[in-house]
Amino acid sequence: MLRLPLVLNTSRSGLTRHELAAFVTELNRIWSQAGICFEVRSLERGFSAQSRHSLWLIRGDVPFSSGHYDSDTYIWTEDAPKLAHAPHPATIPAARTAAHELGHALELQHLPRTGSYLDALMNTGYDGYALAPFEIRRARTKATAFALPALVPTCRPPLW
Repeated sequence: MLRLPLVLNTSRSGLTRHELAAFVTELNRIWSQAGICFEVRSLERGFSAQSRHSLWLIRGDVPFSSGHYDSDTYIWTEDAPKLAHAPHPATIPAARTAAHELGHALELQHLPRTGSYLDALMNTGYDGYALAPFEIRRARTKATAFALPALVPTCRPPLW
Protein backbone atom coordinates (compact mmCIF):
# COMPACT_ATOMS: atom_id res chain seq x y z
CA MET A 1 0.00 0.00 0.00
CA LEU A 2 1.38 3.40 -0.99
CA ARG A 3 0.52 5.93 1.72
CA LEU A 4 0.26 9.52 0.53
CA PRO A 5 -0.04 12.51 2.86
CA LEU A 6 -3.05 14.73 2.19
CA VAL A 7 -3.89 17.98 3.96
CA LEU A 8 -7.64 18.52 4.19
CA ASN A 9 -8.87 22.09 4.60
CA THR A 10 -12.42 22.08 5.99
CA SER A 11 -12.64 25.75 6.99
CA ARG A 12 -15.25 26.38 4.27
CA SER A 13 -17.00 23.01 4.57
CA GLY A 14 -20.35 22.28 6.14
CA LEU A 15 -19.59 18.59 6.77
CA THR A 16 -19.62 17.24 10.33
CA ARG A 17 -16.75 15.18 11.80
CA HIS A 18 -18.83 12.04 11.26
CA GLU A 19 -19.42 12.96 7.60
CA LEU A 20 -15.73 13.80 7.16
CA ALA A 21 -14.74 10.40 8.57
CA ALA A 22 -17.08 8.70 6.07
CA PHE A 23 -15.63 10.90 3.31
CA VAL A 24 -12.06 9.78 4.10
CA THR A 25 -13.13 6.13 4.31
CA GLU A 26 -14.80 6.31 0.89
CA LEU A 27 -11.87 8.20 -0.65
CA ASN A 28 -9.48 5.49 0.50
CA ARG A 29 -11.84 2.69 -0.56
CA ILE A 30 -11.86 4.13 -4.08
CA TRP A 31 -8.06 4.44 -4.25
CA SER A 32 -7.47 1.03 -2.61
CA GLN A 33 -8.06 -0.55 -6.02
CA ALA A 34 -4.69 1.00 -6.98
CA GLY A 35 -2.99 0.10 -3.71
CA ILE A 36 -2.97 3.79 -2.70
CA CYS A 37 -4.35 5.42 0.43
CA PHE A 38 -4.30 9.00 1.66
CA GLU A 39 -3.25 9.79 5.20
CA VAL A 40 -5.43 12.76 5.94
CA ARG A 41 -4.35 15.55 8.23
CA SER A 42 -6.30 18.67 9.04
CA LEU A 43 -4.87 22.03 7.98
CA GLU A 44 -5.92 23.38 11.36
CA ARG A 45 -3.40 21.01 12.99
CA GLY A 46 -0.53 22.59 11.05
CA PHE A 47 0.37 19.73 8.71
CA SER A 48 0.54 21.74 5.48
CA ALA A 49 4.34 21.50 5.22
CA GLN A 50 4.21 17.69 5.34
CA SER A 51 2.04 17.19 2.29
CA ARG A 52 2.42 17.61 -1.41
CA HIS A 53 -1.38 17.68 -1.84
CA SER A 54 -3.96 19.95 -0.24
CA LEU A 55 -7.67 19.35 -0.71
CA TRP A 56 -10.20 22.06 0.03
CA LEU A 57 -13.76 21.01 0.82
CA ILE A 58 -16.28 23.78 0.27
CA ARG A 59 -19.95 24.22 0.92
CA GLY A 60 -21.51 25.64 -2.23
CA ASP A 61 -20.16 25.95 -5.71
CA VAL A 62 -16.63 25.24 -6.82
CA PRO A 63 -15.56 27.39 -9.77
CA PHE A 64 -15.98 25.54 -13.08
CA SER A 65 -17.67 22.35 -11.76
CA SER A 66 -18.25 20.22 -8.63
CA GLY A 67 -14.50 19.78 -8.27
CA HIS A 68 -11.38 21.35 -9.69
CA TYR A 69 -7.69 20.50 -9.85
CA ASP A 70 -5.65 23.68 -10.14
CA SER A 71 -2.36 22.42 -8.72
CA ASP A 72 -1.21 19.91 -6.11
CA THR A 73 -1.87 22.47 -3.36
CA TYR A 74 -5.20 23.73 -4.74
CA ILE A 75 -7.58 20.83 -5.24
CA TRP A 76 -11.23 21.77 -4.67
CA THR A 77 -14.30 19.63 -4.02
CA GLU A 78 -17.87 20.59 -3.13
CA ASP A 79 -19.39 19.11 0.02
CA ALA A 80 -22.39 17.84 -1.94
CA PRO A 81 -21.66 17.63 -5.68
CA LYS A 82 -24.48 16.63 -7.99
CA LEU A 83 -23.22 13.78 -10.16
CA ALA A 84 -24.91 11.80 -12.91
CA HIS A 85 -25.53 8.13 -12.20
CA ALA A 86 -23.10 5.41 -13.26
CA PRO A 87 -23.83 1.65 -13.28
CA HIS A 88 -21.88 1.07 -10.03
CA PRO A 89 -21.94 4.40 -8.16
CA ALA A 90 -19.71 5.62 -5.36
CA THR A 91 -21.42 5.96 -1.99
CA ILE A 92 -20.36 9.52 -1.13
CA PRO A 93 -20.33 11.96 -4.09
CA ALA A 94 -17.86 14.39 -2.44
CA ALA A 95 -15.36 11.56 -1.87
CA ARG A 96 -15.77 10.39 -5.46
CA THR A 97 -15.21 13.92 -6.75
CA ALA A 98 -12.15 14.33 -4.50
CA ALA A 99 -10.81 10.97 -5.72
CA HIS A 100 -11.29 12.15 -9.32
CA GLU A 101 -9.43 15.43 -8.69
CA LEU A 102 -6.63 13.57 -6.88
CA GLY A 103 -6.47 11.38 -9.99
CA HIS A 104 -5.42 14.50 -11.91
CA ALA A 105 -2.70 15.07 -9.28
CA LEU A 106 -1.52 11.52 -10.05
CA GLU A 107 -1.39 12.40 -13.78
CA LEU A 108 -4.62 10.71 -14.86
CA GLN A 109 -6.67 12.25 -17.66
CA HIS A 110 -10.39 12.28 -18.41
CA LEU A 111 -11.82 9.20 -20.12
CA PRO A 112 -14.70 8.97 -22.60
CA ARG A 113 -17.96 7.71 -21.11
CA THR A 114 -18.23 4.73 -23.42
CA GLY A 115 -17.89 0.94 -23.33
CA SER A 116 -15.74 -0.27 -20.47
CA TYR A 117 -15.33 3.27 -19.12
CA LEU A 118 -18.97 3.81 -18.04
CA ASP A 119 -17.97 3.40 -14.38
CA ALA A 120 -14.59 5.16 -14.68
CA LEU A 121 -13.35 7.44 -11.92
CA MET A 122 -11.92 9.78 -14.52
CA ASN A 123 -15.26 10.43 -16.24
CA THR A 124 -16.34 14.01 -15.58
CA GLY A 125 -19.61 14.54 -13.73
CA TYR A 126 -20.51 10.88 -13.10
CA ASP A 127 -20.45 8.87 -9.88
CA GLY A 128 -18.47 5.86 -11.15
CA TYR A 129 -15.13 5.14 -9.53
CA ALA A 130 -13.38 2.29 -11.40
CA LEU A 131 -9.74 2.55 -12.42
CA ALA A 132 -8.41 0.80 -15.52
CA PRO A 133 -5.15 -1.19 -15.24
CA PHE A 134 -3.23 1.44 -17.23
CA GLU A 135 -4.49 4.15 -14.83
CA ILE A 136 -3.43 2.11 -11.81
CA ARG A 137 0.09 1.73 -13.24
CA ARG A 138 0.37 5.46 -14.00
CA ALA A 139 -1.01 6.55 -10.61
CA ARG A 140 1.26 4.17 -8.69
CA THR A 141 4.30 5.35 -10.64
CA LYS A 142 3.54 8.98 -9.79
CA ALA A 143 2.61 8.17 -6.16
CA THR A 144 5.83 6.26 -5.54
CA ALA A 145 7.80 9.51 -5.85
CA PHE A 146 6.21 11.04 -2.73
CA ALA A 147 4.78 8.14 -0.74
CA LEU A 148 5.41 7.98 2.99
CA PRO A 149 7.88 5.37 4.26
CA ALA A 150 6.32 1.91 4.42
CA LEU A 151 6.60 1.61 8.21
CA VAL A 152 2.95 0.62 8.59
CA PRO A 153 1.02 -1.52 6.09
CA THR A 154 -2.21 0.53 6.06
CA CYS A 155 -3.25 4.15 6.27
CA ARG A 156 -3.60 5.67 9.68
CA PRO A 157 -6.94 7.21 10.65
CA PRO A 158 -7.41 10.93 9.99
CA LEU A 159 -5.75 13.33 12.40
CA TRP A 160 -8.12 16.13 13.13
